[in-house]
Order: sequence, then structure tokens, then C-alpha cells
Amino acid sequence: MKTSEALDMQGRLTLQLCDAAGRVIQRQTAPNHIVLSGRDLVARMFVLGDLKPISHLAVGKGTQAVAASDTKLVAEVARVPIKPLQLDRDLLEISTEDGKDKRKKVVIHAELGYAQGNESLTEAALFNQNGIMYNRIVFAPVQKTQDFVLTLIWEITF
Repeated sequence: MKTSEALDMQGRLTLQLCDAAGRVIQRQTAPNHIVLSGRDLVARMFVLGDLKPISHLAVGKGTQAVAASDTKLVAEVARVPIKPLQLDRDLLEISTEDGKDKRKKVVIHAELGYAQGNESLTEAALFNQNGIMYNRIVFAPVQKTQDFVLTLIWEITF
């Protein structure tokens, strides 16, 4: 009989830089850090239910390491709304590697168009409508220019 369980929220971001023909020019995947304000947001949503869910993704050019106490990006460049969630596509049930436990995974998509975020980008985060930052990641530079669209796919496992 199982006597304890651990809730280990995890996230992973995939960035895809695509040209006008839709070809992926650069792709990278990296794990992210769920900061204290994000853990607080989840806890409050569980007991209060009156907080706004994740609604926006922001990117920036900060390179400072992630700290649990972070509440904003170091150097935000652009913020875009996430694409509407489709529960049959974006809320999945998955198994742990050993197959013994089940988890839920949410997949969040956002896109920076040709005119958005044209900088050397090195950080990203998810925010709710109240501006509460859920998580933050620092990654290898992605040179976003007006010649490319940047698709960001965030997977969060509960």
C-alpha cells in the first residue's frame, strides 16, 4: 500500500524558430523552474478558486540565473497571449517512467510573430492576467528577427 506521494511540478520549454516557409531553423528544449510565486498561485487557485489562470507568455534578454524568489523577467522584451487551450489536445494524462503513477500534463502554446521580440532572447516566463509569474527559464540565445516566427511550447506536468 502506498503511504505517501510527492507532487513534483515540472516544466519544459521547446522553442522553434521558423522561417517564412515554415521550416524549423533552430530548435531547443530546456527544463524550467517553477518559482515561489507560481507555486503560491497554484496553491491559491486550489483553495480560493478566484485567481486568474495562466494567460500570457513573456520573453526577454536577461541571463541572470533563475531564483525561486523571481517575480518578473530580468529584461522583458515582449509579452503575448497564449493560444486558447483545447482540453482534448492540451490536457493529457501521462504515466511516470516506471509506469506506476499517473500525472497530468498541460501543453501551452504561444507565438511571437515577425514583428515581435526581435532581439537575442535568453529568458521566458508564463504569467496570469494579474501579472503573477508562474515560472521562469533561462536558455541559450535565440536570435529572433523580423524574418522568423518563434513558437514556444511549454509542457507542465503535475
